[in-house]
Amino acid sequence: MPADFDTLLSWERSSDYSCGDERYYRIQNSDLGIDLEKGYFHYDSLNQFRQLTITHRTKPKCLKIGTLDFNIKSAIKNQQNSIKALTDEAHFTLEDSIHINHRDFAMVGYEEPNFKNPKVLDKKLTYHTIIDSQLVCFEFYSNQPQDTDFFTEMTDVFETIEIKNIDSGRHVSD
Repeated sequence: MPADFDTLLSWERSSDYSCGDERYYRIQNSDLGIDLEKGYFHYDSLNQFRQLTITHRTKPKCLKIGTLDFNIKSAIKNQQNSIKALTDEAHFTLEDSIHINHRDFAMVGYEEPNFKNPKVLDKKLTYHTIIDSQLVCFEFYSNQPQDTDFFTEMTDVFETIEIKNIDSGRHVSD
């Protein structure tokens, strides 16, 4: 992990849908502040952020997905469609697959104007995979103007992460 990722936050987001509850883990720089996410739609504040958020469903028996059912091209297309449904201003910079530690990941990187300050670009790089029959999302995010090499740097960081199965330790480690 980058040396400036020095703080770990964790929370759950509940859903009316029985299988929709999600657990979030965020690793970020404590010097840049903490943004409390509230409500179904969340818009980032004007503060600068650089972070990694990991998301997975909290009920492992719900929505099991077999590894054979996880199609990389479909996962990339689904991610793009989800982003396009939220904004028509996204500029996609990366659309690829990557294989790390015997796992396939769908990778999508994009930039979009910040909701509160359109002069600032939000940069996001997401990876999706299946771990223990559950979809897991890793999202790197930065809205720092000086983060010009964000996509290359975060791709390099992601390639160094060791990912353990959820059932065999319930953790992600560097």
